Amino acid sequence: MENIYLISIKNISFCLNNFKRILFFILAIVSLNFIISSSVNNNTNERFFDGGSYQRKEELTYKLWNFNSTKGRTFNLSLYKYLEEFKLRSIDIDYVNITSSFILEPVIVTALSQNHFIESLSLFESIRRYLPNTKIIVYDLGFDDETIKKVKAICNVKYRKFNFDKYPSHVRNLHLYSWKAIVIAETLRDFKSIWYADASVKFKSSDLSRIYSLVTCHSRHPSYNRSLRRLKRNPKNDNQKNSELFDWKLNVEHCQKSSYLLHSFTGHGILPATHNGVFKYFPSNLTLIGTEKNKMYEAGFVFAVKTKDTVDNVLKWYLLCSLEKDCISPPNSRLAPCNFNNAGYDKISYDCHRYDQSVVNVLLSNANNFDTSNYISQLENFFEIKRRENRKWGEDLKCSADNSSQIIY
Repeated sequence: MENIYLISIKNISFCLNNFKRILFFILAIVSLNFIISSSVNNNTNERFFDGGSYQRKEELTYKLWNFNSTKGRTFNLSLYKYLEEFKLRSIDIDYVNITSSFILEPVIVTALSQNHFIESLSLFESIRRYLPNTKIIVYDLGFDDETIKKVKAICNVKYRKFNFDKYPSHVRNLHLYSWKAIVIAETLRDFKSIWYADASVKFKSSDLSRIYSLVTCHSRHPSYNRSLRRLKRNPKNDNQKNSELFDWKLNVEHCQKSSYLLHSFTGHGILPATHNGVFKYFPSNLTLIGTEKNKMYEAGFVFAVKTKDTVDNVLKWYLLCSLEKDCISPPNSRLAPCNFNNAGYDKISYDCHRYDQSVVNVLLSNANNFDTSNYISQLENFFEIKRRENRKWGEDLKCSADNSSQIIY
């Protein structure tokens, strides 16, 4: 009996020792995983809360398409929710494919503060005259009650109050122009094609078909790689007359324009009017972007269609930069005083900056082989820019008495 008792104790002791070894082995594996995980977190300077964190980081890091190894500074992870809201993630299929059956029905969008309302009346007058059946979306950046009533009374206007509370605090500073990318992203989500026009824009024509054809021509090439086509561009007849009509025909034939088109030249290059801090987020080839092919165009007059190109190359990054203060407004950046008369095209700026205009021009140049001609309409006879023009409020901006021209939203 005593021998049996001793054998039982030995068996129990043996089992306990084995259990200890197994427990030690498990703890060692857990500790090793923790060490590896901590190391990864330290190396990436990011805490991984779930399996999708790596993908989010990738979504928030800009890569120069023709220099894939070149990456910019990663945007704050808290901004990812805005990509979700405006459907700008890589998994969101919220863009249009331009096919032969695609019909453009752009709305006109503007965003105004109280001090620009009188100036904007000429814009509304021009729309009423030349584009009377076009929907207008007006964002209120700070109207008084009387102005709100007037805006709502303008024919075909849909009033929207800009919700500053949803965004980082710097967006409230209107002089940083962070609000503009938000307005454009929201309306492209809702309408898919828009004209964005600042208060100083006036339309001069009812026929915008030539501008539209620069984008709808893509229906002939539904599966082509636009970036590669831009690289291979070799326009024929370069030495022929430089007329708008000739350029337009050539551009439609080659069909290489971006679906995010600018129209009004500022008179200077991109590089001297872009604070160098922007390139921390959006690396570029400073030699190529500093040539005469890279003219800066105004960001306040845009025709845009929400294609995959527009989302991946421009809109997503335009929005993120506008929501991160050090990107849209790098430290020590300023709008004035700045003189570009003798700046040339290759001067690097450490102060002068055009905020949203600088950002969108860099993005467009990067995505279009560093050649402005690939993302401007090269058509000038359908609009004019007149700043600080005063026009009195009038009943003629309202719809007719029978409301026959009022569009139902």
